[in-house]
Amino acid sequence: MIRLDHTHIFAAHIEATVTFYQTMFGARVVYDTALAGRRNVRLDIGGMALHVYDQVPRSADRGLIHHLGIRTDDLESLMAHMRAARLVECPTGT
Repeated sequence: MIRLDHTHIFAAHIEATVTFYQTMFGARVVYDTALAGRRNVRLDIGGMALHVYDQVPRSADRGLIHHLGIRTDDLESLMAHMRAARLVECPTGT
């Protein structure tokens, strides 16, 4: 099984960003905590998770997406598949 677990975005103004998703899409705060020294808010929007990270985007050309979180019950097979497609580079044996 492979599924998208969450999308993680940068937010220069985290309060305004969280309020926007609550007002526009009925988002519910699942947790609001510090991760890696920055505030991180996990929102539930209709059963999908959005993480809002309190940090200005690192560069204008990379956009607002920090990462997509993927969940799997067979990481070894997924990594082998991604390596075969040349989507990831990992040291041998990992």
